[in-house]
Amino acid sequence: VVVLDRQLPGMEGGEVLEALRERGFDCQVIVASGVKPDLDLVRMEFDAYLVKPVSKDELRAAVRHALTRASYDDKLREFY
Repeated sequence: VVVLDRQLPGMEGGEVLEALRERGFDCQVIVASGVKPDLDLVRMEFDAYLVKPVSKDELRAAVRHALTRASYDDKLREFY
């Protein structure tokens, strides 16, 4: 699971996400940002979006959900 800020110093979070996908990393990605979602998010391949400030409980729940989804994805690949 990768937790990625949408706005990073010197680079957009979307660029990091794109690089992860291009390099074949098959992982769940949670994007956290102080910016509310907008239309440019349609291009980004992420699994969850959190608007900061994010509580510890919200982050834990998002990571748990991502881990569960990753295990389901692994099981599906195993059978198909």
